[in-house]
Amino acid sequence: MEINGVTLDLDLDDLDIAQKARDAVADAQKQLDGLQESTDYVTGARKVCEAVNDCFDSIFGEGTAEKLFEGMKFTPHIDAFVTLGDAVFGSMAAIGKNVAAQNDRMQAVYAKYRPSRTERRHPAKRS
Repeated sequence: MEINGVTLDLDLDDLDIAQKARDAVADAQKQLDGLQESTDYVTGARKVCEAVNDCFDSIFGEGTAEKLFEGMKFTPHIDAFVTLGDAVFGSMAAIGKNVAAQNDRMQAVYAKYRPSRTERRHPAKRS
């Protein structure tokens, strides 16, 4: 994933990383939702930037936010957070669909070998 010209490695196939990313984005979103009550634009925007910085540092390691952002510029922070959220939750939705398809395939294979298979094929051999 590329954010503000910096390439970040986000391997969502690694479930530990995926969970860490999902939790960090969700926590940041809760913080951002709580800031909607702020009446002071500058204070509220600064807190948004700080929450986004914390989110990126939590997922990619300390110092990541410093590499991504030049100061406390509101728009680049919001754009980066949207990109991260889309990557994390969009990928997880795709993974969920893939897991569902794999589960259906496994159920079809398993159905052939259920214990009742012998009874269905050879009713006379029941114990």
